[in-house]
Amino acid sequence: MKLKDILSIEKWAEIEKEINNKFGLNASVVDADGIRITRFKNWANRLCPVIKSYENGQNLICAVAHQNIALQARKKRNL
Repeated sequence: MKLKDILSIEKWAEIEKEINNKFGLNASVVDADGIRITRFKNWANRLCPVIKSYENGQNLICAVAHQNIALQARKKRNL
């Protein structure tokens, strides 16, 4: 089962926006491989845009972090 089987991409984006508005976090829904499924971006801090401004910032820092979090969730089976 994939996230798109649970909700549409648009609904996942709405959840990201709600979390961003309510808690001031960079909310990103990622799949089991740690890849974002929406295009919503609203930086809640100054660090993320700096990291992502570098050519490999997303691949070397963010994607690796997302993959590790996804792996932990998969191992715990606690999403």
